[in-house]
Amino acid sequence: MILTVNLNPTTDIVVPVSVIKRGEVLRSRSTLSYPGGKASNTARALSALGLRPLLTGFCGNRDLSDTIHFLSTHKIEADLIPVKGRNRISVFLNEFSPVSETVINSDSVFRPTLAQKSELVRKIKKHSKISSYTLLSGSLPASLPAVFYRILINGIKKNTNVFFDASGPELYQGIKAMPDIVKVNERELSCAFRLKLNSAEKIKKTISSLCKKYQIRIFILTLGEKGFIHFKNEKFVFFPAPKSKKVISPVGSGDALSAGYLYALSLGFNEIEAAKYGAACAHANTRTLG
Repeated sequence: MILTVNLNPTTDIVVPVSVIKRGEVLRSRSTLSYPGGKASNTARALSALGLRPLLTGFCGNRDLSDTIHFLSTHKIEADLIPVKGRNRISVFLNEFSPVSETVINSDSVFRPTLAQKSELVRKIKKHSKISSYTLLSGSLPASLPAVFYRILINGIKKNTNVFFDASGPELYQGIKAMPDIVKVNERELSCAFRLKLNSAEKIKKTISSLCKKYQIRIFILTLGEKGFIHFKNEKFVFFPAPKSKKVISPVGSGDALSAGYLYALSLGFNEIEAAKYGAACAHANTRTLG
């Protein structure tokens, strides 16, 4: 089983428009709205590939019923902890000419109690014991300290393989807990460690150094529309993004990459084959809306 952990859930609103013109009224033929968050997106992609992932984490109590129903329709088992309030809003403006993405994120306003945080830790430890991989992905609620991921990883890394995907202070702190697999994009890596990654050699040196220092087994650095870099055992492999004439939306492609990678690993494929699955899933995701 694959466990996915969603600590800062969202309500995603996807708005496709032909072109964004500032100061004007824009019209969209269709919009999408659904419960989101990086770990939730990855769980949905894993389910689409044929696995039955388990999703745990926090959820605003006013969104709990809709979220559980939505996940159930996607054949995802949910073991969520309701927290007073609503999930934060994320708005995705998808421009078609040219294809681009503008994201508007709001901060989480709910505050888990000490009892709810303890319950979360207990659930993650329990489920991680029967999970081959555990995905910790996305931002933390503003009320939680940046070291929270670090605490979680330290508590479960003996039970499972930890796949870690975060940014900012959460990334900086979480890496110190020595997760097995780290996936970030170039900007997230640069900001978290206050580095100027202005050359291929600088990127390689940074990744190699982090992996040695924190005993990270696999490091995946995504490069947007260019593709991604896969690193293991001092070997770098570049996977270019497949060419496509029909890109509809890049929303969630990084999460689809994570799903494809974990899917292949769970079936016993090696890391290079898993990276190919990840690239294929990320590409397939660009051909769908939302």
